[in-house]
Amino acid sequence: ALDRDFFVRQSVVARFADTERRLEIVLQSRCDELRVIGLTPFGMRLFTAVRDAEGLRVDALSGTELPVQPERVLRDIERTFFRSSPPLAAGEREVAFGEERVIERFEAGRLVERRVFGKDGSDTPELRIRYAGPVAAAGIRERVSLESPTLGYALEIHNHQIEELSCAGGS
Repeated sequence: ALDRDFFVRQSVVARFADTERRLEIVLQSRCDELRVIGLTPFGMRLFTAVRDAEGLRVDALSGTELPVQPERVLRDIERTFFRSSPPLAAGEREVAFGEERVIERFEAGRLVERRVFGKDGSDTPELRIRYAGPVAAAGIRERVSLESPTLGYALEIHNHQIEELSCAGGS
């Protein structure tokens, strides 16, 4: 189950080796459904990915090379915005989410970094997430950066439209 309902519009800069791509992401978590829409910088829909009680469904615009796999986007969103235990005043803690080991670091009661380790037991994080900027609606930070040393990509995310939603009345 998702732990909060919200709507976010993001500007994303994705870097892969020597390539840089920009896209917009619109995501909505509501009533245990996570819906993600990838858009070009000009607002053209690239893909829609939905995860709910029925599983994962992806609808990609045919004939268009996607800058990222929608399933990867959805997984990174889940790792970034969900799966958190109550905050610590300061310090680190290790938590398990499924088969992943996660180390969360807090400063002044705010989550500032999350390192996600895969099930292979490696000491190199599969994903490093850093949170910055003020806290907006639904406890979401204005800026987030993700780096995957193992998969060779980095994302700079600016959450520029954030709204808290309610599940009351269904979707």
